[in-house]
Amino acid sequence: MIVACGQTVCLYHSPDLIHWTFASEFGAGIGSHDGVWECPDLFPLPVDGDKDNVKWVMLVSIGADPAFEEGSRTQYFTGSFDGTVFTPDEASQRIRWMDYGRDNYAGVSWSDLPEEDGRRLFIGWMSNWMYAPQTPTEGFRGAMTIPRELSLETRNGEAMLIQKPAKELEAARIPVLSLKNASVQEINAACAGLELDAYLIEAKLPRGTSAGFRIKAGAQEQTVAGINAQTEELYVDRSASGKADFHSLFAGVHSAKLAAPAEVYDLSIYVDRSSVEVFAGGGQAVITDLIYPGPSSAGLAAFTEQEEQVFLSLELYELASSAAAGGRK
Repeated sequence: MIVACGQTVCLYHSPDLIHWTFASEFGAGIGSHDGVWECPDLFPLPVDGDKDNVKWVMLVSIGADPAFEEGSRTQYFTGSFDGTVFTPDEASQRIRWMDYGRDNYAGVSWSDLPEEDGRRLFIGWMSNWMYAPQTPTEGFRGAMTIPRELSLETRNGEAMLIQKPAKELEAARIPVLSLKNASVQEINAACAGLELDAYLIEAKLPRGTSAGFRIKAGAQEQTVAGINAQTEELYVDRSASGKADFHSLFAGVHSAKLAAPAEVYDLSIYVDRSSVEVFAGGGQAVITDLIYPGPSSAGLAAFTEQEEQVFLSLELYELASSAAAGGRK
């Protein structure tokens, strides 16, 4: 059992889940301590799918502290575990975040998946203690992220945590648009008049192309998700995403560095009524953000830094509700 203990985590053993013996403590002098440590998880993953090369992954969330504008976040460590002591590797000597948005916190993974499945599945709480009690909602208070498959892949010589949407989400897809080698003008002409509620954008761009999408756009509102080729970063800009006056730190731009970017940039953007979940770099760079647009802000448009730049491919899907998707084949 792994338990959060203020600014560290402690590991315990038990033969019967009643009597517990202390095994070890981890966290002093390593990682972020910008808030209380919470919601730990510990599990093994093969590196690059090699079952003979396994590392252990420890997730530790940190609570919000008014001194730090990011609020609640989740960090991860990789290393070895001998059943008693977790030993971090060299890459874990620096702080590594699971998600570079503001709204993926306190998540843990499923246990007891069938061995033949073999995946490690994760889901997070889609909010932030910086403003969770103040979000402008009626009838509900927060939601969960989409479930994600976790893996370790080597990037820049180190094993990095990769997140990809769980494959079961494909059952919710309803094809709307498919384009190849399309200009912004072609894409926006095809998207004109679309007012989708929940949807998925999957796009590929040549490396060096700064581009993205304006989501839930209206006369005065839009959320921007894209890639900055100059800095090789994924970003989400919710500065004008809609209602944001409930907290002074809600509006802003959040970014994640693309580690060892390939010759083709990839973007997967899951959009719901009050959230965006963006994946790039094959799931290495991830940003999850809440948004609160008005009901009339339903536009969708692509953009590029230069007019001649094109999207190698664009797939647009409407996403059915979970109840409807459950009946689809």
